[in-house]
Amino acid sequence: PLRPGRPVMTLQQKILVSLLGGISAVYLGSQYVQWRRSAALVEQLEADTLKNEVADQWRWIETLEHATQTAILDAMAEGEMDKVKMLLAEQRNIAGVQELSIYGTKGSVVFSSKPEALKRKLSADLPGLDQPGTVLRRQVPGSFIIYRPMAVTERCYECHNNYRGRAVAGVLAYQFSDETLERGRAQWACLLYTSPSPRDNH
Repeated sequence: PLRPGRPVMTLQQKILVSLLGGISAVYLGSQYVQWRRSAALVEQLEADTLKNEVADQWRWIETLEHATQTAILDAMAEGEMDKVKMLLAEQRNIAGVQELSIYGTKGSVVFSSKPEALKRKLSADLPGLDQPGTVLRRQVPGSFIIYRPMAVTERCYECHNNYRGRAVAGVLAYQFSDETLERGRAQWACLLYTSPSPRDNH
């Protein structure tokens, strides 16, 4: 028996409600698939863009490093250590440069644009730095770093007779900020995670 006052759905109403529910489920499902595809495209675009930005950063850093190390090596070859110190000090005024240090034959910093870095030991997990021509590139949190051994030449013997028998007179380490790259990452993250999902629209 029917309870008085309680509305009764007709068969037609039940079919209509069922159809509406099915249509709504299909619509939401398609919206979710579309959103996931869009998110995946954004993620791929982010990865490709950041990869290109990293390559651009390395090219810029290597250009600066090459110009700087050439000037420093020329000054050292002339025995002009005051000029070397001046070139190192000037690095503090170049945007993005965090540190330029020279490690001596004993593996400690002997000259640096960052006074507190003096006497710091060279990390032991950097292979090949005892061979001229080796260039190591490292990307660590907050920095890009280039390590370049300084080859012993005939001119070195004029001031450093103890370099005879050595292939390398020390290592030049150039450290540059990755702040520009991190800003790009933050912008992409903001774009990705603030994109409206289907749930936000319903």
